[in-house]
Amino acid sequence: MAEAESYVINERALTDDTLTLAPDGHTFKGGYVAIVTYHTFANPWSDDTHVRRFRSMAAMEAFVQRRYGKPWEALVFDGAEDD
Repeated sequence: MAEAESYVINERALTDDTLTLAPDGHTFKGGYVAIVTYHTFANPWSDDTHVRRFRSMAAMEAFVQRRYGKPWEALVFDGAEDD
């Protein structure tokens, strides 16, 4: 099986929100094609972790658009610094 692709979609002070996509033609255990791991503020020393799993790309795209206000492709951190 090919490697899953993971992307940072939101950088935070303590933790990063990530999107993990199953390779083309494959799914994760349970039939999921995408997994979003995101965090919410708990206290100054830690964040609460939430995991959402999606069986369709359309459902994942709708969730990311609703939560972050942009499509996931626009949120992917590529490591380049802004000037």
